[in-house]
This record gives sequence, structure tokens and C-alpha cells, in this order.
Amino acid sequence: TAEVRALRAEFQRQQASDPVKFNITASKYQLVLLDLQRLKNEEKEVMDRIAIARARELDAQNRLANIQVELVALADINRSDAEARLRRAFTLQLTAAREELNSQQARLYSIREKLERTEAVAEALRKKLKIHPSQIDEIEREVIAAP
Repeated sequence: TAEVRALRAEFQRQQASDPVKFNITASKYQLVLLDLQRLKNEEKEVMDRIAIARARELDAQNRLANIQVELVALADINRSDAEARLRRAFTLQLTAAREELNSQQARLYSIREKLERTEAVAEALRKKLKIHPSQIDEIEREVIAAP
């Protein structure tokens, strides 16, 4: 059994030092880093869209709450028809903003799940490549600057 253990250990050392496998793993790591960057950019875009949707929602709520001010600014002769039109328009704006907000929040949740999985893969590849934490920033800069 001691000889079998020694043979297994030697085989694992050979596999670890295999340059082809190392290069394959390094390439995978680069692809994962690029995917992480893409997901982070996508997350930022979605967060911006969420902020815009929230602003539209607050604007519609504010305008509905202050419909009398809107009616004075409109200066329509038939106030009841004008109020009904404004209420419909603001309600539609509010509904559209809420739908957009819900849609973007679901998308953000999905992106964050993908980010977590991708970060776990990157961490596993870092360990496999035996990359020291002090080297990570330099490697990420090189990978991101390459394309």
C-alpha cells in the first residue's frame, strides 16, 4: 500500500506540473474573468435602469397626488374630463414604471446569481492555478486590458 500511495502521489505531481493542463486551466480562468467583467457591467446597467424606473414611479405617484396642480397648469375648460385624462395617463405611467421595475429587479436577481456562481468558479480556478491573492489584481488587469 505504501508503494501504491507513492505512485499515486507521483502521478498527481506529474499531472500538476503538466504545462498543457496548466495552460488550459489558465485559459479557462481568463474566460471566467472576462465573464465576470461582463456580468458586473450588466449588473451596473440594470441598476441604472432600476433607478430610472423608480424615478418614473415616484414622478407618477407625485403627479397623481397633486393632480389639482396639474389641472391648473393644463387650463382645460372641462375639468372633470381633463382630470380623468390626466389620471388615466399618470396611472398608465405608474403601471408601466412598476412593471419595468419588477422586470429589472428579476433580471438583477438572475445576474447576481450568475455572478456568485462565476466567482465560485474563478476562486476554484485560482486555487487550481495556485495564484497568490496578491497576484489577482495584476492578472485581472492583464485579462481585461487584453481584448
